[in-house]
Amino acid sequence: MSNIPTPSSKISEVLRANGFTDAATWEVAGSAGSGRGYYRVHDGSHYAILQVCAAADDDFKRFASYGKTFHSF
Repeated sequence: MSNIPTPSSKISEVLRANGFTDAATWEVAGSAGSGRGYYRVHDGSHYAILQVCAAADDDFKRFASYGKTFHSF
């Protein structure tokens, strides 16, 4: 799929640390302003929504906080 990014080494490292392998499948889940992209990542019994954005994105910390909150449910 051409809309799926090649994961950076940092993203790959975080996914592996959370039980994902290189065989994980990615699906576009949406997009937002400032070039943010959202992807569903699935690998066996592991599922995640991944936000990909530029490191300089001013909203990054806010979205990371949302993710931690939603993960706690």
